[in-house]
Amino acid sequence: MLIRTTIKSLIFILILTSTSFGQLSAIESFDYSLTTLAGKGSAANGFGGPWVNDEEGGIEGLVTVGNNRFAYADLNWEVPHDTIHLQVVKNGMWSDHNRYKRPLAQLYPNTAGASYWVSYLLDVKEPLPVGNTYFMVKLYDGTTEVLAIGKGGGADTPVFTCGSGWPGNAGDDLSAVEILGGPVWLVARIDMPGNATDAARTFMWIDPDPSAEPDTADADVARNSTLTNGIDNIALEFGGDGADVRLIFDEITIATSFTDLTAESPAGTVARESFDYLVTTLAGKGSAANGFGGPWVNDEEGGIEGLVTVGNNRFAYADLNWEVPHDTIHLQVVKNGMWSDHNRYKRPLAQLYPNTAGASYWVSYLLDVKEPLPVGNTYFMVKLYDGTTEVLAIGKGGGADTPVFTCGSGWPGNAGDDLSAVEILGGPVWLVARIDMPGNATDAARTFMWIDPDPSAEPDTADADVARNSTLTNGIDNIALEFGGDGADVRLIFDEIRIGDSFAAVSSEIPTDVFEPVGTIPMDYALEQNYPNPFNPSTTISFSLPQESNVTLRVFDVIGREVASLIQNENVSAGTYKVSFDASRLSSGTYFYQLITNNTVDTRKMLLIK
Repeated sequence: MLIRTTIKSLIFILILTSTSFGQLSAIESFDYSLTTLAGKGSAANGFGGPWVNDEEGGIEGLVTVGNNRFAYADLNWEVPHDTIHLQVVKNGMWSDHNRYKRPLAQLYPNTAGASYWVSYLLDVKEPLPVGNTYFMVKLYDGTTEVLAIGKGGGADTPVFTCGSGWPGNAGDDLSAVEILGGPVWLVARIDMPGNATDAARTFMWIDPDPSAEPDTADADVARNSTLTNGIDNIALEFGGDGADVRLIFDEITIATSFTDLTAESPAGTVARESFDYLVTTLAGKGSAANGFGGPWVNDEEGGIEGLVTVGNNRFAYADLNWEVPHDTIHLQVVKNGMWSDHNRYKRPLAQLYPNTAGASYWVSYLLDVKEPLPVGNTYFMVKLYDGTTEVLAIGKGGGADTPVFTCGSGWPGNAGDDLSAVEILGGPVWLVARIDMPGNATDAARTFMWIDPDPSAEPDTADADVARNSTLTNGIDNIALEFGGDGADVRLIFDEIRIGDSFAAVSSEIPTDVFEPVGTIPMDYALEQNYPNPFNPSTTISFSLPQESNVTLRVFDVIGREVASLIQNENVSAGTYKVSFDASRLSSGTYFYQLITNNTVDTRKMLLIK
């Protein structure tokens, strides 16, 4: 029977299901859509449309929008700005190169005597860019680059440049002003010649006084540019080989006068990009699937959102001691060194890991800490909860001066059995912990932690880096990710948070859903009955598309909770497809799978019997 309905109506279907569970396992691989600037911004504020990714092979997921990263108070002058801005983390790989381009709402024409101004705020954090690292705002005449403002490629000395995006170590594109980190306001002016033969005279100032138009005699760069029609596109570009450089951009503005450039409310033609988009957050991501009962939530009042981004080329998996199962996408965090950075994201497990005598539960995750190493009260950890009571904190707790891995309290200080002897030296590690349940609320749960154990064999408790007692009552039903403290500009990367009732559950590959085309192009949309049905634990779902469509394929339980997202908003070509669905982490019962395309919403039911 084919059911055409909405998921809301599913909650009224009453079907008796089994409440028994199979093997306990919860996996968080952070395989969400990559954070990108592409598609953000509309035809407003002087622009003709949103940002687009303008470089084939460019890596998305390098940027995030935040609201507490830019040191506005350290600027030489008070410059109009929004508190939200764009953050970029450079990994030191040439494949990091990105260029986001955006059309202006109108041409700034090549009219004789016209002068156009462009500016933006830039903050560069240590380590300072060297070699061919580059970051700049660019202006275009159609597809022809007119001007690149920031730091061009090919130069060994980190100085501000204005002109070509690849100036090298000599020429009039280079200023004498070295990039020393901290926020600056970059301002450039282009004087139009009125024809395509003569050069446009260009000037750049670094941190000029916004209260008075700067004098060309004081320009840090003075050079000639070439253009034909005028300026109709703006771009943001960054790339090169500088390792772990953090860049922050804000208030990209182009105006027809210096007064409009610096005014809160310009009177003339202005295009302004303040990056006032929704702040990036982990809250709300993840569904009732993979062993979880719902999405992440921000679990700390006053916590600052916008500290995380999802990326796919940040974690040095090849540098791990062992090959550990992982998804290539993971979570990145940049700590600014402020106590207000504190965040705790919490997530419910789909079921209780009960306090049963003799039961052992395992938890693990991948962690990469970049220089500068955490000191003082910097903390970052995965936590387990019994309701609202913290059971265990795995990572680095607060209050300790020595940067060592800890397991136990989230605030162990400098002594006690929560601390390991293993110093945090950066680079990727695999943290694994085991909790042996006492079966009552009186006796302690014996807890062990290993740092980089061999995943091919269950580690011996005699070799644990930490052995301590934990306390709990009912069991474990929530997991959390917490980071904060006063470490300055620490970059953290988390991946593969897993909890299970065996070492194999945290160390073994988990089968993934397979999505592949089969057969010829069909005549109509169709969602077929899964086969086999009933099934245990896997089945195949087939569907057909007569034309290219945006496709979502999800699985729900009988009360309408999403338990799996097999395809999420993907553009899929016409054809017939098969999707493998593994339900080994679900309980027996009736489930519904729903296909959403451009033209249809179809739902069928299936039966899982274990």
